[in-house]
Amino acid sequence: MDRRTFSLSLMGAAVMSLTGCGGGDDAPAPAPAPATPELASATTLSAATAFLQSVVAADGDGEVAPGQANYWDLSTDFTINDGSDDQFDGALALAVEVEGASLDFPSDQTYPELTALGPEMDAADGVKYVTFTTDTNFVVTGTSSAVLHSVRGAKLQQTLDLTAAQGGVSLSWAGSPMAHPVGFGDEPYFLQVVVRSLAGEVLTTIYRQGNTGATGSWGSGNLTAHAGQTVVLSFEYDGPAVSGTTIDDVSVLDSATEPVQFVTNGGFEAGGTGWVVPTAKVVQNVRSGVRTIHGLNVQRTFFTQPNKLWARMTDEFVNPTGSPITATVKYSTNLGSDGYGIIYSTPDAGNRALTTWDGDNSDRDVALVHGAMDLAPFTSDDALGNGNGSDDVEFSRSITVPAGGRVTVVNFVVMSGTDTAENAADINARATEVDTVAAAIANNFRTDVSYQRGMTQDQLDTVVNF
Repeated sequence: MDRRTFSLSLMGAAVMSLTGCGGGDDAPAPAPAPATPELASATTLSAATAFLQSVVAADGDGEVAPGQANYWDLSTDFTINDGSDDQFDGALALAVEVEGASLDFPSDQTYPELTALGPEMDAADGVKYVTFTTDTNFVVTGTSSAVLHSVRGAKLQQTLDLTAAQGGVSLSWAGSPMAHPVGFGDEPYFLQVVVRSLAGEVLTTIYRQGNTGATGSWGSGNLTAHAGQTVVLSFEYDGPAVSGTTIDDVSVLDSATEPVQFVTNGGFEAGGTGWVVPTAKVVQNVRSGVRTIHGLNVQRTFFTQPNKLWARMTDEFVNPTGSPITATVKYSTNLGSDGYGIIYSTPDAGNRALTTWDGDNSDRDVALVHGAMDLAPFTSDDALGNGNGSDDVEFSRSITVPAGGRVTVVNFVVMSGTDTAENAADINARATEVDTVAAAIANNFRTDVSYQRGMTQDQLDTVVNF
């Protein structure tokens, strides 16, 4: 530092000191630092291809698990398959057109190709592991049951003091195991009931089902080998989102001391008393493998946060050649409303989003936030129940990817637990809940960093439609 710079630094420090000593109340407050997004990060956690949405069902169509009305289920072309309430028959299918020739993003992704990315999330982000519920749709017996949610790392545990056990020790429980997973068919998953040591080591597998086979019988097992020990009984699920596993009437009895019960609150009538629900970090940010389409290296990334109404699809188009490539990118969505969809441009979203609700009163509300597109046509039903609409919605935009460069296109899908048709008198009704969220995304993507969470800096720097 030269003398002049040093002197100016001292002078500035002195002025600041004097300002702070007298008349400081008149000094302007420093401007707040601009918010920065939590970018995608490396993780050792496993990817998933279906994710439960922690939003309560407000219609009569039920929930996948308590407090979770919908799921985001990816197909092998990285479309959103169904949504759980038939909101779609495939959302955001991608095609790339160059000089009149259109090619789809292939439906050949495999689980080993996928990359899991942070941020790592937990209960603060809406991840649910176990719910002790009185909802009659999930209760097995009595007035309360436990539901093991379908998420990687979900566990319901109780420490069993079997030091007084003398004879044959039997385990039994009631409930229903989860259904076969949605998402990629080759994605690893399992549901298991195991005995662990106090240090967490698996000592005995009582029951297990998954894509590596099955062992044991659901509902019963033998713990005689653990008589005289203190162990941990653990119900566990690890995999993509499916309907939750219900558990009730957990009992451990010793034939020599029966009816002495070694399980506390096995019927869950006292909620979670006696049970432990460990928390686990999960990731809901998954990147596809690269596919080359018309000379562009194309990669898709899906992100959602459990307690948000929206999910984001981020598509990167990278040009590895020495010349620019001009292409039209097209996004096709087939709605599940079978021609009965009431579709309209989302209010206050500046023609950057569409909303649809099912005029036949069967599917939940949806909004598609597409940003600045060249074309976004749609055909709505012309009256409730007429069936004159079209399920096919397509957005398209021309992009030019410079030699060695990148262009990124972002789309959002919004789902809720609401079915507007339940209270609609005519097609002028509006799906206010998803409308509000969609408009906020369309207007604030660049200023509200929550919508950028989990993106990379390269993606943010090259987004063209927001």
